[in-house]
Amino acid sequence: MKKLIQTGLAVAITAASIGVNAEPTVSYVEYAIGDIDYDSGGSADYSSLALTFETPIVPLLSLELAEYGSLEVSRIGVGDYIEVGSASYLYGLVHFNDYNLDHIDSDFSLTAGVNAQLTERLELRLSLSEFTGDDTDSLSNTKVGLAYYLAENASLSANYASHDVFNVVSFSARLNF
Repeated sequence: MKKLIQTGLAVAITAASIGVNAEPTVSYVEYAIGDIDYDSGGSADYSSLALTFETPIVPLLSLELAEYGSLEVSRIGVGDYIEVGSASYLYGLVHFNDYNLDHIDSDFSLTAGVNAQLTERLELRLSLSEFTGDDTDSLSNTKVGLAYYLAENASLSANYASHDVFNVVSFSARLNF
């Protein structure tokens, strides 16, 4: 799965950098890596590749591949956003989630969030996700991130997500297009 994520990231960055816009939009590709810290003790690796973009049919389409240690999650979702002021927006997404482990059934998740531009280069990202499956309610989380824009369309972010039985600290790179 990590090779798939790395290959997808390389292809997406190459394709997106060909037509980069002058200012960030809600369309982006983001790669994150980090560590999981379990409340019961122990740790694991975390990684994800997310692609969210505007379409003519639905306002937002979202695809994500994530690894929580040995658990792999594939997500596809639709949603919408509304601009708040000139540099912030609220968004909501509904995802269908599929898991690599046979004993976990596919389910849905709901995410609501806000991305708020604090300064020209700093952005605060807050989100709340709720998973509907009995076996996946521990994936429900509150996430906060602080992003620094290296250029108008490229940012690095430090993120913290608080789940029911574990926490994730991650760093991500995002390219808006």
